[in-house]
Amino acid sequence: MIIIEKKDLDLYRYSVAKIIFLRVYEEYTFLEDVKGSNCLLARKGQERFYISIFGKPTIDLGNFNLNSNILIYYQKPQFSRNRNKFNNGLVYELSDEFDEQYNIALNEAILFPNKFIKGNKQFDLFLEDIKINAFVVHDTAGKLYKYYSIRKVKENKYGINDGYVSFLNPSCFNDPFDCSYVLPNRKSVSNKFRVLCTIQDPKNILMWSYYGEDHKGYCFEYSKHEIVSELINLNIDGLCIMGRVQYADDRPYYTSPTKTFSYSNIKSIIESTFTKFKKWQHEEEYRFVIVSDSFSDENVATTLKVSIHNIFNGCKGDGMPVLDSNNELTTVRKLVADDENYKLI
Repeated sequence: MIIIEKKDLDLYRYSVAKIIFLRVYEEYTFLEDVKGSNCLLARKGQERFYISIFGKPTIDLGNFNLNSNILIYYQKPQFSRNRNKFNNGLVYELSDEFDEQYNIALNEAILFPNKFIKGNKQFDLFLEDIKINAFVVHDTAGKLYKYYSIRKVKENKYGINDGYVSFLNPSCFNDPFDCSYVLPNRKSVSNKFRVLCTIQDPKNILMWSYYGEDHKGYCFEYSKHEIVSELINLNIDGLCIMGRVQYADDRPYYTSPTKTFSYSNIKSIIESTFTKFKKWQHEEEYRFVIVSDSFSDENVATTLKVSIHNIFNGCKGDGMPVLDSNNELTTVRKLVADDENYKLI
């Protein structure tokens, strides 16, 4: 499993584009990657050029102390609109061969990223700053939470008391608008996704009312670091995008008229899985979204096992310990309604 943060989705796409550019345009000799951008440095003959793919550079190349020209490459639809806009730098149209290879590569990089990376080992450096391995090393403090009903905990439903967390097909969600990206032929693409929904506050009064069975249920605490570590070892060839949910009045706009699951509009598809109606913004949700072609209609959930760091019981709960499948007890922390303020302590 390859994991990236939602904010790095464009960088992931740029990495794929750089790899295909160097394959197709063999007249350029690669010199250096420009990290965190759509640019690379290359040589053609005796001259050095910054190659900017899919439009103008996304960062200020003036910060680089190299006297090199900037070549800006656009795909066909954008080329004619932009060819005369730049005084500095030459503007070119990306070839049909590039487009064809790029679409194939991006499809593989999203659905089968392990296969894609294995086949492009010589270009590992393009992925260094976006693959989540660095996150695993450095971010060890983050905590995430899930709320559960009394019945799920008392019955140890789906092994939740043993630390199993479930990535669900969005069709299982209670909100019919959640992750509801539908193609023009009305075909849903939800079966390409499995989603783990968490929040960042174990004392959210409304969440206790919605998902904690009127403050009688439970809230389990997990380590974000451990979830990511276990995801990396999950035996699925897919891409996991992680990040905060955004909230809006309007549903994400679908930009592509295609009737198939096309990755030319992958950004808008991912956006739909990270966007919810604004009325839900008090949840402050954090998600892990797995995109893969290996899911079946029968298996609506993918699970992994992590440690449970704390268990909170609602202020109306009984405060009794939680029993796992080995009949081992985990003590719970029973929350209390503050006498003076609208908060739980």
